[in-house]
Amino acid sequence: MNEVIKPLNSKREKERRARYNTILEGGVIVLADRGDKKLEIVGMFSYPYPKDLNLSKPNSYKKEIFKYMLLDKFNNRESMLRNRTFDMRIRPGSTFKTVTSIAGFKTGLIDKLDKEYRWYIEGRTDLYGAQFKRNSAVMVHLKNFSFANGFTERTNNATFKNSSKMSYNVYFGYLALMLNHKLDNGYKKSLYPINSRLEDRIKEFPLVGVANDLGFNKNIVISKSKNIIAPPSLFPKYFGLSKEVVDSGIGQFEVSATPLQMAIVANTVRTRNIEIPKLLKEDNSTTVIKNYIKKSTQLNIGEAMGLVVSDREGTAKCAFYPSTYKAFCYQYNLGFRRVNSKDFSINDVKVFGKTGTAEKGKGKLYDGWFISFTDSKSKGDIVVATVVRNSGTGGTYSATITKKVIEAWYNRDNNSSKAQKGKK
Repeated sequence: MNEVIKPLNSKREKERRARYNTILEGGVIVLADRGDKKLEIVGMFSYPYPKDLNLSKPNSYKKEIFKYMLLDKFNNRESMLRNRTFDMRIRPGSTFKTVTSIAGFKTGLIDKLDKEYRWYIEGRTDLYGAQFKRNSAVMVHLKNFSFANGFTERTNNATFKNSSKMSYNVYFGYLALMLNHKLDNGYKKSLYPINSRLEDRIKEFPLVGVANDLGFNKNIVISKSKNIIAPPSLFPKYFGLSKEVVDSGIGQFEVSATPLQMAIVANTVRTRNIEIPKLLKEDNSTTVIKNYIKKSTQLNIGEAMGLVVSDREGTAKCAFYPSTYKAFCYQYNLGFRRVNSKDFSINDVKVFGKTGTAEKGKGKLYDGWFISFTDSKSKGDIVVATVVRNSGTGGTYSATITKKVIEAWYNRDNNSSKAQKGKK
């Protein structure tokens, strides 16, 4: 973490950063609400991008095309022709807790967890040993890890709102276990035998159904007129161990998502509808399921996502309010003060978000995610999903980039006016 945001004070540190930048990879996608049937993709940025590609030289272009077509386009981080907002599938980390939350509210289990079961995880740093149904005990490790100080955190005030704001793994891992009906009679390590029919597996574990409804495991058609299709994000359909259930609930295990998919998830909270955005002017966006989540679910998840951004304990507070919370953001400000020293301040625009930090194994750098949407009665809403691979936590680079994108979007009219005045 320190190396990621360490200021460049010496030639040696600049050289180290240059080497570090060679493993950066990411994407940002922006959706804008243009009204009825006009949820539109208005911005896509993919890094690395072909800034040095000379399209006037056929050999240069053909070489890049060959590299793109020959190698696996889903995992080839070398190719600059990839649009990573559409085809980069990686673990979404804690941003997937938004999907788990939707499943939890749909089944009524979050209310049950907050009222009856929260005391079994209250104060815990690790899920292992927590009491479960029928006086059984959870026998799988899952810890809350604070990237701010490197220590495990206690699950204090183990309610949905606070656990979302703090991104407690223990809470959402426990919720995932509650969602799996094979564990209704108590915790067990193995979930075998596995049902052969998908319909039965969805009944057993509703999170599979919710993920499928939101677009996982399906191609996403973003232009019917030109038949432009984005490859599917993936959510497992088979679970043989409780450990796999726990990890899937926090966006780990074999869960993989694209920025486009996670933007669709964020937009579902914004509108309550599952919508596929349009890419081209001649198309319309598609409402797959209207009123997919209840108004109460929208309010609960939205409130928690608001706290992620604006509360002093929120995981994205330093990116959006580095000045207000400077006492809590020393490490962040040390690295980002030159590019992000001012608080977010745009009239009539409220930001809601969720950070995600996807683990990739011991000793490896984390992939940082941030999904968000805005609420503005006078200026319109947008949705932004950002991921930067090997960048650290979602509350640093990804949240900061998202803040800058949101500011640029809402300030674009002012910037345009200034540019026009400059020409006179």
